This record gives sequence, C-alpha cells and structure tokens, in this order.
Amino acid sequence: MQFIKIAAGNVRQQLNNSKEGQDSLDIENEITRALVEVSEGRDPLTNCDITKEALSKAAEAVHSLRPDTFDIRFNPDCFSTTVKHAPGEDLEKQKRLVIEAAEFLVVSQLPEFISNCVDASVTPIDGESLCDLMHARGINVRYLGDIVRSVLETGPSSYMVSLTVTELIARCAKHVLRQYMNTLPQEQLGCAISHLLNAVFGNLAFDHSSGSNGDRNTKRSSRKSKKASASGEWVSVNTKEFWIALCQESKNYYAFDLKADCIDSVVEQYGVQKVSLLRRLCNTLGIQLLSRDYQLDTNSTRMRQPFTEEDIQNLIPVTKHRQPCANDAKKLFARGQQAMQVGHLREAYECIAESVSFFNIVAVF
Repeated sequence: MQFIKIAAGNVRQQLNNSKEGQDSLDIENEITRALVEVSEGRDPLTNCDITKEALSKAAEAVHSLRPDTFDIRFNPDCFSTTVKHAPGEDLEKQKRLVIEAAEFLVVSQLPEFISNCVDASVTPIDGESLCDLMHARGINVRYLGDIVRSVLETGPSSYMVSLTVTELIARCAKHVLRQYMNTLPQEQLGCAISHLLNAVFGNLAFDHSSGSNGDRNTKRSSRKSKKASASGEWVSVNTKEFWIALCQESKNYYAFDLKADCIDSVVEQYGVQKVSLLRRLCNTLGIQLLSRDYQLDTNSTRMRQPFTEEDIQNLIPVTKHRQPCANDAKKLFARGQQAMQVGHLREAYECIAESVSFFNIVAVF
C-alpha cells in the first residue's frame, strides 16, 4: 500500500535527520503499531509527533479524505448535478479520487488483465468466469468492448476473441430481447421465445410465426399462428432487424462496433460457436430448452427454423445474488494451474487434488 510506504519512508527520513536523543527503536515500533491499526481500518492512537507528521504527509500524498490518517472512499455521485451533497463534503477531493481510480483502471488494470488472459496466466473458460475475473480486479463489465478490441489486436486466433465476443453478444441480445419478453402474456411465452431465438440463430426474413412447422397438421399450425398473431411487437421481429438492434446496443453500451448482420457473419469473423452462444444466452435470460440436438448450421436454418414452441420448457427468473464459494479451494486450484503452466506437474497435482477435496467437503452440523 502506497500510504504505508510513504509513512514509513517519512519516519525513516526524520530519524536519520533527527539529532534528538529519543530512542529510534521506540519510534519505529510506534509507527509499526499505528500502520497496523490503519491497515485494519482503525484510527491510529499515537502521541508521537513524528508518527503523526508521517501519517499526515502520507494522507496528503494519497489524497485521503481525512488529513491525519488513511481514509479513501469513492463517491459515485460526486459528478452528478442532480444529487444534493452535504455542506461539509469536499467534492473536489472526492472527484480527484474518482478520476485517479478511473485512470488506474484504464491505464494499469485493463492492460494487465488482458495480458494475463492472452498469455494464459488466468484462464476464463466461459462468460461467467470471465465476468468473475473482471469483478475480482475491479473491472466493470462495461469495459467488455475495450477488452474485445485489445484482444483482437493481439491476434484473431486467440481463444479470448471468441469467448469475449460471445459474452458481448449474449449481453447485448439480452438487452434487446428483454424488452419483448417482459410484456409477454403467459399463453404466448413459448411462441414468442422460440420466434425470438429463431431471429437470433435462424433466418427470419419476414414476419414469421415460430409455432409453425412443416411436419405438423394444418389445423394445429393455424391455431398457433392465430395465437401468435394476437401479440404485438415480437411477431414482426426478423433476423435483420434484430442484428441491427444488437449492433446498435453493442455500440451504445460497450462502445464496440460489431459489424454483423447475422449469426453466420459473427461465426466467420470472430470464430464464435453457436452452441456456446445459445447456452450463454439461455443462462442470462433464464430460458430452459428441451434437451435435443439443435441444428444450427447454415444449411439447416435455411430449410427450417431451429426452434419451435415445444422446445421452450420453462422460463426461470434470473436475479442478481452473491454466489457462495470456497475461497481456499479456488486459490489452491489457481495455484495448481500456475504450477502446471510452468511444468511443475507434481505440485500442480497436489494443489488441484487438495482443492477438489475442499470442494467436496460436506459440513456436518
């Protein structure tokens, strides 16, 4: 921590320049105790003038909100013109802290995270683990577009290209599709969701009822078409309109120009796997599909739409929550991965085996 380094350096400098007979060992113990209290989030209790002066200089150097100790708190509303702030707040200092944090994030954290992903120091395996790694480093998912651009500059063959683009498309598709799904009546969920998925992965060039299929009888298809036509906006959604809206959402939300007009162009440009995108999209929207082999290749989607009403089994609410995890097991597993990358197979095996045992522990109360 920069605060501790500056405070310790000031004390050391004053002890070297001081000609007083005060015991330097006692002062060093005093500053050590004070810094431990600061690191634990407590107010340092000290009567030593040298320690107080060192803490004050360190607080000034790191732009602490308090002049006598370490106090860094970020106010997300300091730049807002609609929020009424308390009279005693130092808005200029709060703005400076937010600016420095943003600069550190863009200049240091993002390039370091991208470098670690490209050289496999950290290995996200899907969009969820990618977001977890970003959040662990204080990186908001809004920076996903910057990560995609940086990964593309390193080389289109990197596995991170398809992974990051898949996550970006899934999140943009969630934003686009959610506006249609939020107002759906219960009896039209299957028709509407299958129609919207066909717009993503199929080839809907015109207003299309997702419930229709060639091998069904005419009366049944007619009834489902009438049920679907009773709805409003989602019936008119086709592939071209959906991808235009998705590219616009990508540009507005993530500042990334996707330049895609269908799923096949995304596969060709970025190497995205359709099944992976389907899985991630269903996870983010809470869609439960029938377990079967979906024909998502280009030739199959030209002949028939890949999804029907019977494929939509359930719609599950997705809420933000804190996922409980075994931190010790995760750390051991990460250590095992790092040991494997440098060729220490025995150490890697021991760490991963121990992490697996931690994951499988069942606490008995």
